Amino acid sequence: MLRALVPLLACLFLLLPGRAHADDLSGLKDGFRGLAWETKLRGVPGMKRVLTGDKLVRNAVRPKDDPVVAGVRTAEIRYQSFEGKFFRVEIRTKGYEPSKALLHALYKRFGPPTSYDMEHFRNVDVWRAGDVEIRSVYFDDDMTGVTTIAHAPSARRLEAAE
Repeated sequence: MLRALVPLLACLFLLLPGRAHADDLSGLKDGFRGLAWETKLRGVPGMKRVLTGDKLVRNAVRPKDDPVVAGVRTAEIRYQSFEGKFFRVEIRTKGYEPSKALLHALYKRFGPPTSYDMEHFRNVDVWRAGDVEIRSVYFDDDMTGVTTIAHAPSARRLEAAE
């Protein structure tokens, strides 16, 4: 009897969306997906550098990373470093629905934004919690959402260097 239930339970588990990374939005004060803020990205197994032309900020991806964040399928997750240390993750979504779903997950986890900002003539929802700043914006023209989660002390050092 138990042998017959195992495949059924396995299928049910796979149907539950976002369970593997339901906690992506918790523990952000320490980092993202087990990667601590200010970790040197060069030595992290599975990281692959992405060339962007930015002289101060280096971008990397984890090709084997699960693209689902907080239950939402994303287009890309970039790990960004300044002075070689991880300080920000950039989560990109393609299309209105995934972008709205990620925004909803942020509202559900953190409540209403602590402030609003303008970037490129678009409204940006901003959450600040301790040393973490989350910014989320949607670009209508190319239907792309961009959410960044940053270690604020490191981001301030970058701003001072620019």
